[in-house]
Amino acid sequence: MSAASLVVYPLTVGHLPNRLEKEAKMKLNEFYNEIARRVDTDKTAITVAETKRVLSEAFLMLAKMDAAEFADTVSKGVAQAKKKLSK
Repeated sequence: MSAASLVVYPLTVGHLPNRLEKEAKMKLNEFYNEIARRVDTDKTAITVAETKRVLSEAFLMLAKMDAAEFADTVSKGVAQAKKKLSK
């Protein structure tokens, strides 16, 4: 097949599986609020405002990192989260 005959169709949200489609629609504020709901427990009392401040600071730190350090940090965080989910 020649490059001239190759047709590439753009990927739209409609082509994503339902799980990914739902996640793609989440706004940053909704992300903050969902995390606040999860961390505000009987053992850990934290307000939505405090949660948003902590997350904002985390994003500021990530923004200061170069691409390699950012990728390494996020990769380690996701790996740690997967371990918690598998318990």
